[in-house]
Amino acid sequence: VLPLFFPLKGFFCTAKMPALSRRPDSVAWRQGEIEGVLELQVTSQGGKTVIGVKGTVNIESAPSLRAAIHKEVDKKPAGVVVHLKQVDYMDSSGVGVLVSGLKYAKEKKIPFGLAELSAPVNMVIEVTRLTSIFKIFPDAAAATQGL
Repeated sequence: VLPLFFPLKGFFCTAKMPALSRRPDSVAWRQGEIEGVLELQVTSQGGKTVIGVKGTVNIESAPSLRAAIHKEVDKKPAGVVVHLKQVDYMDSSGVGVLVSGLKYAKEKKIPFGLAELSAPVNMVIEVTRLTSIFKIFPDAAAATQGL
């Protein structure tokens, strides 16, 4: 039970707050092995790389996604698409990885886009007003043609 103070006339109440705990299933993907809640699948379509992301992108799994994006950009494909249809949750660290990936791809002169955003990802991208920064496509096929 945590005390809550309100500045109005000394109003005080207590409320039960859920205990914060680490999710036991939040272990990131590492070098081709899928562990926990993040799965990455890399494919090639028309000379462009598509990174399929499935699961939760949070502070624990974001470094694995960043590494995958950088690894694929370093291979110098005709373009890199991050397919986000199966992402069920993304926090600010996931958004940071996408922005970092875009910046890294621009430095290497590789076209970069996002495809088929899930509802949670779309919400985060819209709230942060990044829709004008990213090239966003309805699906991976449109992305590989449009980049």
